[in-house]
Amino acid sequence: MSAQLRLRDAALLSAAFAFTAVNARAASLLPAGYLHTAGNQIVGANGANVRLACIGYDEPTGNYSSDMSKIAAAGFNCVRQSWYDHTSCPNGVCNFSHQDAVVSAAAAHGLRVIFSHHGNEGTNGTTGNRDCASQQENGLWYDVNDNTTVAGVQWNALTANYDGCGTPGTVTYRRFRADSVAMAKHYAGNPTVVAFDLWNEPIIGTAGNCGNGCQRTYLNWGGKNGADLHLMCHDTGTAVENADPGVLIVCEGAINFTGRFLNGTPFPAGAQGIQEVSAAGAIPVTVGKPEVVYSTHDYPGWLSGQAPESGATAVTYRNEGWGYLVMQNKAPVWIGEGGASLDGTDGQSTADTVWAQNLMAYVNGQAQGGPTFSGKQQPIGFDWWYFGYGPGQVIDGIYADSGLSTYRLGQKTYWGTTLYVPK
Repeated sequence: MSAQLRLRDAALLSAAFAFTAVNARAASLLPAGYLHTAGNQIVGANGANVRLACIGYDEPTGNYSSDMSKIAAAGFNCVRQSWYDHTSCPNGVCNFSHQDAVVSAAAAHGLRVIFSHHGNEGTNGTTGNRDCASQQENGLWYDVNDNTTVAGVQWNALTANYDGCGTPGTVTYRRFRADSVAMAKHYAGNPTVVAFDLWNEPIIGTAGNCGNGCQRTYLNWGGKNGADLHLMCHDTGTAVENADPGVLIVCEGAINFTGRFLNGTPFPAGAQGIQEVSAAGAIPVTVGKPEVVYSTHDYPGWLSGQAPESGATAVTYRNEGWGYLVMQNKAPVWIGEGGASLDGTDGQSTADTVWAQNLMAYVNGQAQGGPTFSGKQQPIGFDWWYFGYGPGQVIDGIYADSGLSTYRLGQKTYWGTTLYVPK
């Protein structure tokens, strides 16, 4: 590492510590009521710009009230939790009692909930489905072809009707949409559920073992076919918004390793792997109301495969993939997942630190050439991965002990910069 880079990273680290101290004193919950969008900002019913400062909540202790108390005390204002068609809506019959317990506990502590439609079959599928619990390997939001027409197209971009992890599919696009709407109807009028993340980590596929599930028509933005991510976000997003007017609709970008953005432009030289919404500027998602938030996930490169993760080219890469929406005041972007252990437990302490320094500078408007924020504007929102302890996992939770009493300070230095401080 050059002397210039060391000086730059030292300055970023100093800024991170300073920003953490400010947030520790002034981190705030979100204002009452539903939220909306205005340009690149998310705004409360009172008109104030706000910031979604969330934490992943997929491994609760079972004591929801205690967990939510700790989350609020840390300064977060919302939680993001995954759900699956197979477990919440088996055979299309939905039961959200588990989610109800989370929502009730969150409401009691002034927190909001974002539900992420994380997969079709989830962890309760057949052999080999563990990977699809975190990311559906076929890259799409359904795992059964449907030759009937919904929203003007046939949703049959798969072959063999599998989810990509060897599990026979059960979910057509029609059912995916219906299950999403069922959840929205269940929470209609309850602003504790502040947003629905329509689908976790869609992927631009590559040709592979289609007996295990793959994309016959590659994921795209605006192709008006069964792999059209824009069409899904518009069609399902509009249906969800109509079922629960006022709720935010989160549309995640596509994970892309093709070397070319969805808008057709090539990646910067040497870049690879990014979750991007490059085409949303020209073809935005509409749901009838100003409620659309775009989302990307950003992890260290050794985990995500994204490169570069730091430096001037990384700023350009993020700008072109999703940051331009903020810089051009087109729409808000939310980092729906991001985090690292930052204590050396995964053998990546140096790489993790460089990633964290650079990404936190970017989302907080401190990266040269990246987004900036002035006046009462809020920086880019974040969802840190994750609440809990979890030693031995790829990324440890925010706590250093099983009693959840001591933070991992290496993480807190950075997630502390993502909290919401009213202006």
